[in-house]
Amino acid sequence: MAESRALSQWEIDALLNQIPDGEAEGEDPAEGASAPVIPQTDRAFTRTIKSYDFRRPDKFSKEQWHTLQSVKSTHVGFPLLEPFLFYPEYGFELPDSDASILGLKGPEDALVRCVLTLREDAEETTANLLAPIILNRRTRQGRQVVLQGTNLSLRYPVFTALREPADA
Repeated sequence: MAESRALSQWEIDALLNQIPDGEAEGEDPAEGASAPVIPQTDRAFTRTIKSYDFRRPDKFSKEQWHTLQSVKSTHVGFPLLEPFLFYPEYGFELPDSDASILGLKGPEDALVRCVLTLREDAEETTANLLAPIILNRRTRQGRQVVLQGTNLSLRYPVFTALREPADA
């Protein structure tokens, strides 16, 4: 049986040096690069590092993404995101029957999330605004509510919406 051990930083750097420029996944500086590319010299080789602006509105941190995971089948789950992050004017009237079933005593008890449909191209990710997941913060009970009488989208383009200027 082969010995299992972690690679040292020197070994990782040596492996990365073997990859010709532009062949590493996600390292093509010409592809969608809006940020400047900064050359970095280290140990007689040169590679490029894209700078990243953490203030960009079209990015979410991993703390903002959630997964509604099946307890019976661990390979089944739905990606969730708070709709107010990409659609600030999102709002709806929760029917009293749904609020009662969830045991919501007030709006502060409710946690609203939308189910995302992920695509191969992340820019095509959509959110289901028509049927949000409503969770009770206190009891951890939840349900998906199909909103009636609204024009909310079933496939709202998340990243496209972030780049469009907000209506004043």
